[in-house]
Amino acid sequence: MSLSRRRFLRGASGAALALPWLEKFSGGQAFAQAATMRPTRIIVVAYSMGFIHEEWVPSAAGSAFTLPRITAPLEPFRQHLLFVSNVDNKATQLNSQHAFGHPAKKESVLTGTLMRAAFQGDQSNVLANVIADRAGSEQGGPNNESVCNFIGRRIRGTRPSASIDLAVSGDNYDRHDVNSDFFFEGPVTPVKVQANPSRAFQQFFANVTGDQAALEAQRRARARKKSALDAVRDGFVELRSGLNPQDRTRLEDHANRVRQIELDMMRAACARPAGTYGTPSLTAPYLPFRNLSMRERAALMIPLLTNAMACDLAPVGRLEFIDQQSPNFGVASVDAAISSWRTAGTPNDWHGMVHGDASPVDGVRTRGMPNAGYLVDSYRFFVERFVDVLTGLRSISEGPDGRTALDNTMVVMVSDYGNGNGHSSNKMGFVLGGNLGGARTNHHFDGRGRDAGFYTSSSYSTNQVLNTIVRGFDLRVTPGGAPVGDFGLQGFAAGAGTLPVFS
Repeated sequence: MSLSRRRFLRGASGAALALPWLEKFSGGQAFAQAATMRPTRIIVVAYSMGFIHEEWVPSAAGSAFTLPRITAPLEPFRQHLLFVSNVDNKATQLNSQHAFGHPAKKESVLTGTLMRAAFQGDQSNVLANVIADRAGSEQGGPNNESVCNFIGRRIRGTRPSASIDLAVSGDNYDRHDVNSDFFFEGPVTPVKVQANPSRAFQQFFANVTGDQAALEAQRRARARKKSALDAVRDGFVELRSGLNPQDRTRLEDHANRVRQIELDMMRAACARPAGTYGTPSLTAPYLPFRNLSMRERAALMIPLLTNAMACDLAPVGRLEFIDQQSPNFGVASVDAAISSWRTAGTPNDWHGMVHGDASPVDGVRTRGMPNAGYLVDSYRFFVERFVDVLTGLRSISEGPDGRTALDNTMVVMVSDYGNGNGHSSNKMGFVLGGNLGGARTNHHFDGRGRDAGFYTSSSYSTNQVLNTIVRGFDLRVTPGGAPVGDFGLQGFAAGAGTLPVFS
């Protein structure tokens, strides 16, 4: 019935419009059983360059904590959140020569293993095949799939797509279909993340059968500044007339969100300064998106992500911020600092600031002032975008008894490092939100312990965080069989089991 629901609004134009959860098609049972205990989908938000430890980590373990400057925007959602701090990415310590810089650490954090180049023999993903610590390449991709892919393959069911994969760039180009640095479909196989909002909208909200006449009809409708809803208007009216009041409200709210997404995209694509790239043609297959800040691009991508997931189009949603060198944040303090470094003629801008390079402006090393306001603002930017995802999900009614899409979704935020002013993958931090499948919320799990020194090795591994995420979905090898084993590098004892966050 869920597939019929998604394909119900089909017009002569060849377009099909995604629909929200409706009792008409579910009998009120779509989420009534599974969502009360387990999430039905997962969203992962990933960004580069870690964080500032003392400005990210909650003040105390347990539930009696305050949030410092970077994570403070999450305060309104703390009842839905589990903060995990001070866990080490111990897999990368097995061969640091293959895991020094950014590439291998990004690849490891969600796959729980090393890059394939660090394996010998048949290169299968087992501890016995890991090469002794010696110099090697950091290229080639990890030796496992990402945890979200692992989960998605097991809970997809009849959903039409395996995943919703979106990206936010901070450069001046119109990019699309970018190889992910964090997400992998399998060993050395990166996920393609879509960085063009128009292409993403076309794929998930105005599916065209491929018929050229249908595509041309949609181009003409867009040129007249009409909505994708116009292509399915007759079906929309027919469906609306047969709904109960609650479903009618859900459908109208959904339609309003779809229209707003389209309006925002057209406004953003056409608002660039004259002469920069010219006015984009609304009759082109896809709208170009150039010279937008990450803030502007995220404002387009996040509603696409949250609404596509709430339409149950896929079990997995991904949002990756794909620039780490000199992104245009759309945050005045950060952009001004980046601009000052660039004007001084250095290639080390935001990346250099985070890592503590000496400023070309005044010679001051940001390593000596890690709490600089613009650095805090840059990291808080990603937390605020995570808040936008949570807010979007919470605004969408889904199922009976006042449930929202947030109640049915596990949402994870992750980066490649712990402290950004080094290349260390120790003292990592995660935020897990929404439906955690029984794990504690309004809780801070500190893997180091508050009395231990900062450089004390953690007793806990990021592999255990990944296992905790898997356990939240109660995955089993076979119906009624044993739970799925440890995720990540097989035979890696340091990552065995989950974090002790389940009652």
